[in-house]
Amino acid sequence: MRCLVPLLSLLLLAPLARAEETEDAPALPKIATFDLGRAFDANPRIKEGQRQIDAKYRAEKAEVERVQGEVRLLQEEMGHSPLSRSSPEFRQLVMRAQRKEMELQQKSVQLATKLQADQAMLLKAFFVDLKRAVAEIAKEEGYDLVFQVQTPDLDMEPKAIVRQLNQTALFHASPRFDVTDALIARIESFHARK
Repeated sequence: MRCLVPLLSLLLLAPLARAEETEDAPALPKIATFDLGRAFDANPRIKEGQRQIDAKYRAEKAEVERVQGEVRLLQEEMGHSPLSRSSPEFRQLVMRAQRKEMELQQKSVQLATKLQADQAMLLKAFFVDLKRAVAEIAKEEGYDLVFQVQTPDLDMEPKAIVRQLNQTALFHASPRFDVTDALIARIESFHARK
């Protein structure tokens, strides 16, 4: 409901901004929508950036997987060990497994931190381009309002779908308002010129 209040306010106030255009009736706002997911998925800069990130951290991912394998083997060894749970040999096995688990946790956190930082930079660059493209198209085409239309990913967990729907301000827009293809082309043109 909170998302609808700003939307309704904009829709009510936008015609007033153009009231001077005609004597009899205020002009209706010119509206456009775009699909953020489609614009994101179609962006070659995002695809290339993600490919580079994957390549950059391939060795570290392999190392995390190697340590995960060692942890699994140690856990299996403990589970199937004929040793007495109170024996010094079994306690050493437990300590080795705990050290490996700590190593795994440390390597996983380090990798996740690096990945998140690189992905955040990639997303920031995309949103800078997106904001610029929206502003240029809105100005060129005379749009008063440009909304993002978001369709939830139905492959997600139900709670995640509900969270995504709760963040959606616009559930439906006619395809005639959709400027996603123009946004995609504009963002691509930013990097084709370089």
